[in-house]
Amino acid sequence: MSEGKTRRRYDRVYKEGAVRLVVENGQTIAGTARDLGITENMLTRWKKEYLEDQKHAFPGHGRTKRSVIGRPKKCILEARPR
Repeated sequence: MSEGKTRRRYDRVYKEGAVRLVVENGQTIAGTARDLGITENMLTRWKKEYLEDQKHAFPGHGRTKRSVIGRPKKCILEARPR
């Protein structure tokens, strides 16, 4: 990232609202992303995550999946196939 820019964070409510505009209201991803000031790729990723598991989408732990939330990093690394 360029110097001076900060990474924007979006809470679960915002992400769900953006996805619902596409899924429930039938708006296009491109138009919705443009209106919200986010990238199409980001909205596509949010939509995919939401449709895979609405209840556990956007856990608030970065890219962590729900299966590893709360587990120490050491345990996760040890469980990885080699």
